[in-house]
Parts: sequence; C-alpha cells; structure tokens
Amino acid sequence: MSSASIETLPIPTPNKRVDVDAPPPPYTPGKIRAKSVKSPPPSIMEESLDDGDLQQQRVLNKFTLYETKTVGLKHRSYTRYYIVGSNQSDTGFRVLKIDRTSPKELSVIVDDTLYTKQEVVELLRMIEYGNVSSGGLNQVVTAAWGIIGFIRFTETYYISLITKKSVVALIGGHYIYHIDETELLPIGQPSKLEKNSEEARYVNVDLTKNFYFSYTYDITHTLQHNMTRPLPTAEDSGSGDGSRDSGMPYNEMFMWNHYLLKNAFTNFKNESDWILPIISGFGYVANDVETEQIVSEMSTTSFHTQDRLFGNPRYTSYVQHRGSIPLNWSQWSQDNSTMSPKPPISRTSLAFHVSSILLGELSGAIDYLNQFLPEGKSIEYIAWDMSRASK
Repeated sequence: MSSASIETLPIPTPNKRVDVDAPPPPYTPGKIRAKSVKSPPPSIMEESLDDGDLQQQRVLNKFTLYETKTVGLKHRSYTRYYIVGSNQSDTGFRVLKIDRTSPKELSVIVDDTLYTKQEVVELLRMIEYGNVSSGGLNQVVTAAWGIIGFIRFTETYYISLITKKSVVALIGGHYIYHIDETELLPIGQPSKLEKNSEEARYVNVDLTKNFYFSYTYDITHTLQHNMTRPLPTAEDSGSGDGSRDSGMPYNEMFMWNHYLLKNAFTNFKNESDWILPIISGFGYVANDVETEQIVSEMSTTSFHTQDRLFGNPRYTSYVQHRGSIPLNWSQWSQDNSTMSPKPPISRTSLAFHVSSILLGELSGAIDYLNQFLPEGKSIEYIAWDMSRASK
C-alpha cells in the first residue's frame, strides 16, 4: 500500500479479539495504584512469525498527555508537557518531555529509558510530588493514538495528536487505520496567544480526510519493497531495547508528516518509537503519485509461512507510478466565459524535482563505490556549478 492512495480491503475475522481503541488507564493525581511486577516483562523485541502481533508488542500506540504549571504573583504559567506512550500490551512505556517556557522554540527531550508499568507510575508520582505546590501533574489528553507532528504558524508551536481512529484494512496481520479526529494543542502559554485571523485560520485546518497510518506496516513503500527488504538483525534492532528495526527507512516522498516531525526528532533512526508516518493522497509538486492495489486470499492473514519469514506466495500487488508534468494545479476562475487564459508556467518546480532525483541516485552510487575503496581513497562529492562559476 503505497503512499499516494490506499485500497480498502475486507477485514477477515481475527482469531482473537483485538480492542484497537481501548484507552490507557487514566491517571488520577494522588491516587496512583499499580500491581507489583514480580519479574521483568518479556523483551519487546521477541521474535515471532506473527509479524503484526510482534510489532504490536514493540511499538507505541497509546499515548497520554500531562502538563505541569508554576504559580507566579499574577498568573500561572505552563512549564512542561509529558507524553507517556505504551505498547498494545502495556508491558513497555516511554516518556517524552516538551519544554513550554519558550513557545517560539521547540524543545523536545526523548527519554531513552524503557519503563515497566510500575516504573512509569512511580515516575509520574515523583513529578506529581515535585509540582504539588503549583497544582501537581494534570492530565490533558486521556487517550491519543499517535503524534502527527509539531507545527508553528505565526505565534507558538502546536502539537498535533490523533484522538480517534478507525480500521480500514488488514494486510498480513497489520492493521491500517484512518484518522477520524485530531487535536491541536498549543505549546506556548494559552493566555498569551494572540488570536489573530491568520493563526485561527491555520489552527482550523482539517486533518481528518484521507489520512492513513499503520503502527506496524510501512505504508510509505510498496508491498514488493516491504516483502523483499533485508530482515533486521539483532544489532539493527537495538539488542532488545524496544526500538523499531533500525528506524524503519520510510520513504520521505510520501510521508506527509515528515516535515512536522523533523524539527522535534532530528535522528529518525534512534527515536523511531515516537515517529508514526502518515500518508495522504498527495505527493511531491511533480504530480508524483503512486497507486497500489494489493490482492490476497480472504483466508490469508500473514505475510509469513511456517518455513520462512515473508514467504507467503498468496500476496500480490499492482503498482502504478505517475510522474508526468511537475506543475502546481489550481482553480483559476469560476467564470464560465469562453476566455481561457494560459497560466504562467515556471520551470522552477521541474528543476527542483529533477535535481532531487538525480542527487539521490548520485549519492547512492558514490556510497556504494566507497565500500570497496581503501581508506583515504574514497570518492568525495563536491557540489559545484560549472556554468555559474565560469560567469
């Protein structure tokens, strides 16, 4: 299922019931209770032939948002957001911290610790105790299903969260979801935000139409790519620390929220637990559209067989890639007169598109050749425009 469009497939009845929208347990300040953990939870990177179940055990798919405040002489100020993410079975938890004291600067701190349920409850208890004089730790969003990204319009940064989702397909044991509802929360102080018309217009952008995601299947690539790429090794998967395989190499061309995430997560490889690729019906300005139709038997639920991973022959797909003319399309006029003015055509978009493709191919070729060259003899790429330099 590639990036530009998604085919809605019938959903076979699974062998066991999966409550995909069960919210995480609510947190009540001062009334935290947790069952004691007698032994460490099983490794989140535990190998299994049930690919969908395996990945559900190691990725974050439930989120709860908290905030802390400080009390001043005249007003309260909001100091920090805490996002607690957990996997499907609530055996692994991670924490993301967002500083709110500088609204025009985005400061996101990724806690590398993989917590058990008891440990994350103790952490929240300590944060609650440390902020008890200013109101403690307050729950803002009880159940979110993914972080779309961070964006700044004219004033402060905002965080966009998925608050409602629905299943639209099941492919190889992997659920594909549609975004039904989102919530945009300001990182800066709400009382200080200037409610100008531009800010209000951007804040009200609807993100609930034709946006899809999957926690465990890379929908930014085709089925052929996902079925034939090398399997992750123990080193790639972080030796059982709970991260995804080497930061799943997403196709940025079709990852709609790549720009929204890169300001917060500079290293997509090591911070991939928090990164959830979203696809839409739109690609590059170059009319670069990829449509994939996946066909499988109704009884088929896994990409794997008993003999080998990704060995199920009962999956196939038909891919159409259209990248004809790199133009920006728009509605010029509602006038029904016979006059049809020719729009001005700029070659800037074409040049940028071609350059981006050539750069990727050239860089890949150089990296490949450098593998076989001795140290100190590798090929170095230097960007130099001969025509510009000769002027």
